[in-house]
Amino acid sequence: MFCPHCGSQQPEGSKFCAVCGRELQAPAAQATAQAPVVQVPAAQASTAQVPTSQAPATQSAPSAARTFPTVPTAHAQAGRALGRRSAVMIFAAVLALVFMFQAWFSFPFVNKFLNAAVASGAGGFTGMETAIVQSVNPSVTMPELFTLGNTVGSIADAGAQQVSLYSSYGATDSSLLQMQQMVSTFGTVSLVTKVLFALWIICIVALVVGVALRLFRGFDAVLFFALAGTAVVALVCTIGSFVLGGIVEGLISDMASYSSSSSSVNLTMSLLSPFMAPAYGAVVTIVLGAAGTLSSLVLKD
Repeated sequence: MFCPHCGSQQPEGSKFCAVCGRELQAPAAQATAQAPVVQVPAAQASTAQVPTSQAPATQSAPSAARTFPTVPTAHAQAGRALGRRSAVMIFAAVLALVFMFQAWFSFPFVNKFLNAAVASGAGGFTGMETAIVQSVNPSVTMPELFTLGNTVGSIADAGAQQVSLYSSYGATDSSLLQMQQMVSTFGTVSLVTKVLFALWIICIVALVVGVALRLFRGFDAVLFFALAGTAVVALVCTIGSFVLGGIVEGLISDMASYSSSSSSVNLTMSLLSPFMAPAYGAVVTIVLGAAGTLSSLVLKD
């Protein structure tokens, strides 16, 4: 046992401390009697320690609740913020949409024929009529070209029926060969116009979706590929106009050679060439699509 006063070790059963001389048992009993009183501050101390030990857990609850905020997220706010790169891409896409509904194809031979008629005076044009003729702009938009292609396809179908009818009678003259060639050419022209129109529609949808995703979702990959695809499609249409024009010119040249002299054929072809060419809408769309694509690679938000 130990002395509660000086802390020295004493033999078991001793009543007085051999070091300090004070009584050993009475203070123990008194301490036992006072134990309930002493436990009050101990309980208070333990109670006071509870908030200290539980403070981290109590403070971590609000942070856990803030993990799922009710306000708009930072990603949604960033989707609405436009930097220089995104602004240029959207601006190019909107302008491309505008010019995609402008004239994409022209027919220069129309002006040549009209001007030749005015110059020869064969039509007896007045001054006002001459001004009207010279102001004719034989350009068409993509939907108008699609309608024209459908008309050419209907002509090809009707011609195919005539070819089949003549063939059933055993006809093999040059007129039948000319008709077969015309049907084949018109069918090709109709098919090409339908393919170009389908690509044109896809580009319009892609541009609209790309702009919407960039504005409301902050996602610009679709807009990037839409701009690049639009530039490519406009370039294909530009090249296709020369190809279609060459096909028609070849058909007319072959048909004229059957019944006309070489000088007449040359005169006709000089008026017909070029039969078809790209218009300003396709050219501007190429520039806008390429500019928007390059800006997405060079600029930063």
